[in-house]
Amino acid sequence: MLDTLRHLFQRLASMRLADIQASDWMPLLVLLLISCAASITLALMYSVFFERRSTGSDIHRAFPALGTAITGIFICLQFSLPLSLGLLGALSIVRFRTPIKEPEEIGFLMLLIASSICTATLNFTLLVMLLLLAVVTLSLMRWLPWFVGRRTAVASLVITTTNQDFRDAMPRMQTMIRAQSRGATLDAVTECDGMTTATITLFSGNATQMTSLQAQLRQLLTSGEVSLFVQRPRPL
Repeated sequence: MLDTLRHLFQRLASMRLADIQASDWMPLLVLLLISCAASITLALMYSVFFERRSTGSDIHRAFPALGTAITGIFICLQFSLPLSLGLLGALSIVRFRTPIKEPEEIGFLMLLIASSICTATLNFTLLVMLLLLAVVTLSLMRWLPWFVGRRTAVASLVITTTNQDFRDAMPRMQTMIRAQSRGATLDAVTECDGMTTATITLFSGNATQMTSLQAQLRQLLTSGEVSLFVQRPRPL
């Protein structure tokens, strides 16, 4: 088995574009399989690094089919200029009926197209470098928020209580919030008919810390309500 795989990779390394025009179907199948594997890798990266949100379209479910299809298209385009021009005109009628709502999805689509082109043109080294660089960059953006110039909020607290209770409890509230979530910010405070509504953004903390913080604030503000809105899914 190992010898077969070694022979196959040696054949891929020495293969040229003219080889995939031959009657042998094995090189074509290998290229499509590589493209499918790269697409599945990108789909997994989407699932890991791009948190599910209410506005997301879960476009990664179509990555394997899209990547394989794009590779097949570019393989065909390399050997027929009339076909490429005709296909360009035919594809101009395609429209996205569902708009892409998140900028991250555009980035993953561009990665998918780039990986498919690398496979179709036999640039396997560039393909591996592209995937590795994408993993490293996305990891830095996720674990080092300052890497992209701003912090990412994980949750928000909406506190509603009387004006007097809010003013009296504010010092203790600050201590509780700082103990459970570093770098939390007070975004807005509104007063109406003797009631105060405050919005606080949390930039760190796991599910246990945030729910514990909510319970502590509820005990402190017996005459009010504390609502917790999670913006990024947190592990239980």
